[in-house]
Amino acid sequence: MASENPSKALQLATPLAAPNTAPLPPMVLSKTLAAAPARSFLHVDRHGRVRSPTRYRVLQGASYGLLGGTLLAAISLYGSILGIPGFVLGAVLAAWAGYRVGQGRMVQHATQLLVHDRHDEAEAIFLQLASGWGVPAGVKALAKQNLGALCMRQGRFVEALEHQEAALRIYGRKSKQLFARTTAYAQVLTLVNLNRATDARALLLELGPEPEGEYLKLLYWTSTLYVAMAQGRHGLDEDHVHAVSRFSLSITGAAALLGLSAWAWSQLNDLEQAWLLLREAYERREGHHLPQAMPLLHQWMEANANAAGIPIHQREKDVTP
Repeated sequence: MASENPSKALQLATPLAAPNTAPLPPMVLSKTLAAAPARSFLHVDRHGRVRSPTRYRVLQGASYGLLGGTLLAAISLYGSILGIPGFVLGAVLAAWAGYRVGQGRMVQHATQLLVHDRHDEAEAIFLQLASGWGVPAGVKALAKQNLGALCMRQGRFVEALEHQEAALRIYGRKSKQLFARTTAYAQVLTLVNLNRATDARALLLELGPEPEGEYLKLLYWTSTLYVAMAQGRHGLDEDHVHAVSRFSLSITGAAALLGLSAWAWSQLNDLEQAWLLLREAYERREGHHLPQAMPLLHQWMEANANAAGIPIHQREKDVTP
């Protein structure tokens, strides 16, 4: 809820501005999921469908004209973690209270810092937003969600789970809202990383069948196959694995899903397909922090890199903590 004293909240929000030690990295909005490079942003609607940058700008502009209203313009940060849309930022904008506009922009700025590996700056902003006085619950939830994503890409899984739980308490665990669902899919991965594959499977079942929107579909299959990898089997037939593989190949930044698809083919004893997809995963993984964020997948990829003919120089990319 908004503060009863907007002017006071505005004053308190002022110290939350990002440190001005270096220029803020640019925000690049990609037109499609398929073509989105690492460190770009996507505009995603409430159904998990990727929409045009033009639509986002129209919605953002309209939000400033809503007197006393609130518009949630969902922009999903794509590519910086796991090779999938791993972050969500929301511009929660109310024209009558400038401090909320400022906080929405701060979430955006901090996420831009995060995707460009400026972790300390991003974390400081998110922590202050998550605990600040007068910060609306929705903004706090977004801050917690992004803190979870930050901890994931640093291998801090216990902290990641705590932040994800806090975000879901605000969103509502049963909520069908985009932010709640993306947080829950991220939590599935975190549970696997904490050796809690059974709990991860139960959460995945709660989230329901494969969604229609391509953004959520990418999260669904990445989570599904990561849980399956942890449990040692996937139970999919060739047609299903082929469909997931084609979907992952169509996406420039889907390194994680490509690696998981390679594993799925190896379970079906089709090593030709497996090594083809594994080579593609290595080609596309730079900037995705797979060793830290999805160690189980990274270990499998490294164990099979020689068999797939992955050159050493390609294997050394993206291993910086």
